[in-house]
Amino acid sequence: MYGLRFVLTVAGHGGRFDIRRLFLAIGSGIGYMIIAELVAEFIFMRIHRHREEFCRNKIKVCSLKKSKKDRSANTVEY
Repeated sequence: MYGLRFVLTVAGHGGRFDIRRLFLAIGSGIGYMIIAELVAEFIFMRIHRHREEFCRNKIKVCSLKKSKKDRSANTVEY
C-alpha cells in the first residue's frame, strides 16, 4: 500500500440535544470573537507602521444639521 492513509474515529451519541452545550458553544464563540477584536485593535493601534492613520480614522465625530425645509431630514457633516 502506497500513499497517505487517514484513519478517523468519531464517537458520540446520536439524536441527543443538550441546550447547555449549545449555549456553551455560542458563549465560547462570542468570547473568541472579542479576543480576536482586542488582538487586532492592539496590532493596529500599537504595532502597525500606519498606526497614526488608524488612530485618526478610528473615530470620526459628526454633527447633525436640521434642514429648514424638512424637519425630519438630517444631514451629516464630518
